[in-house]
Amino acid sequence: MRAASVVLLALIAPAASADEPVALKWVLKDGDTFYATTHVAQGHTVEVGGKRSETALTFDLTLRYRVTSVTARESTVEVTYLAARIRAVGQSDLDGVGEKIRGCSVTICLDENHNLAAVRGQDEILKKFRTATEIERETAAALFGGGGIRELVGRPFDILPAKAMRVGEALTRDDSSGVGGLSSTGKTTTKLAGIADGVANVTVRSDMTIKAADGPAAPGAKIDLKSERAEGGYTFDTRTGRVKDFSHETVIGGTIAGAADKDAVIKITIRQKQTVMVSDKSPVRD
Repeated sequence: MRAASVVLLALIAPAASADEPVALKWVLKDGDTFYATTHVAQGHTVEVGGKRSETALTFDLTLRYRVTSVTARESTVEVTYLAARIRAVGQSDLDGVGEKIRGCSVTICLDENHNLAAVRGQDEILKKFRTATEIERETAAALFGGGGIRELVGRPFDILPAKAMRVGEALTRDDSSGVGGLSSTGKTTTKLAGIADGVANVTVRSDMTIKAADGPAAPGAKIDLKSERAEGGYTFDTRTGRVKDFSHETVIGGTIAGAADKDAVIKITIRQKQTVMVSDKSPVRD
């Protein structure tokens, strides 16, 4: 009877107090392997000189993460591109990018808090595009070099908050990045909306401003873009210490002046939806 009472108490006792902070932090062990599948759908609306044009692009990527080393201060992970496909509506110019990247690997280093500290090996990837077409080289440089590759391979780690949070609590951090000759600055607010069955539901909202960086994408251009909408969220399994999925929707609008004609002003709107699914089994044959 006593044993039965103990079991009953264990079943009805709460796992944690609602006021107790919860740490959303990856649990990594040597040899761990998991997969992240990313889908990005992007649309562009451009207006200049009274004319308007629409373009669309999709990007599908499957990455394998294999933990090669874990210490108290650093974790090392090999990231391999198992599949990549980039499609611009009505064009086939980017078909070769996915073929060239397939099977390539980079090494990422995570600090003690599992934030992305460094990416190594991206230069070897870019070498594959030395004899590629101009549009393939530009696309590869944006996606697999500098800030672009950090965004792609570091997303499952960098979205997590820097400290433990209580349900209902929100944390705001300053963000900055640079991709393709552009610099982005802003703030991101993360809120722990709730926890059910050990799975945390987290919402994310961002505000960002985009300007031309050193070596701008369009020399002499004045770029003034701001986020009109940037929000999403993710789920995190607190029992396994792993992100389960992530989704985010962004709308960026503004103007680019003096790109091709110093007197011309281009009005541009960029709409993007991104989803990331993390799993233990490979979604492709690797």
